[in-house]
Amino acid sequence: IPVRRHQPYHIEHSMNAQEDNPKKDTRVEEIVGILDQTIERIAGEARTYGMRAASERRYHTGFGAALAVLSVAAPTLVTYQTQTPGALFQIIAIVLTAIVGAAGSLQATFRWGDRFRRTSLTALALDELESTTRLERLDILHTRDDMTVYRRAFDLNESAQRKLQRIVRRHIEGEVAIVTQEGDKTKPQDPKKKQEEG
Repeated sequence: IPVRRHQPYHIEHSMNAQEDNPKKDTRVEEIVGILDQTIERIAGEARTYGMRAASERRYHTGFGAALAVLSVAAPTLVTYQTQTPGALFQIIAIVLTAIVGAAGSLQATFRWGDRFRRTSLTALALDELESTTRLERLDILHTRDDMTVYRRAFDLNESAQRKLQRIVRRHIEGEVAIVTQEGDKTKPQDPKKKQEEG
């Protein structure tokens, strides 16, 4: 008696569909296609946040290093120019002092370090979501029942979209919190509140 070997879902069911009904698993193919689009969207968001994190890291590292060097060089040059007469040293000292102040203000305003940490965590969460969704998709496609495949693929697509929206929403709320905190720091305080606090 010949032994029949079980084929994976996408091979065996496509053969059965051709034998029984050519349109049998059309709905399954459609929902799997929608799930694939969701996975590609998650992967695209992960790449976007990964590139954004790399950019914010460069800004944080560059401005931090420049600020550290200039913070040491500026006072030294100011001390030197007070002992050495000459307009050139005075101009250089003024420019360096202004650059140090501007770099410090930019770093405090944009807070690239905090943004880099938050964006990196978002990119990692999206990478993890993509990986787990792909693994669940493979498990679904090896199921032997069309209705089970459709139902599980539908539920997985819905769950993946909800998780994607939750991750992105949490990141946006964090960005808004950074801007709000910085705005509260730069906003002048009410004199009455100062008196109450005092």
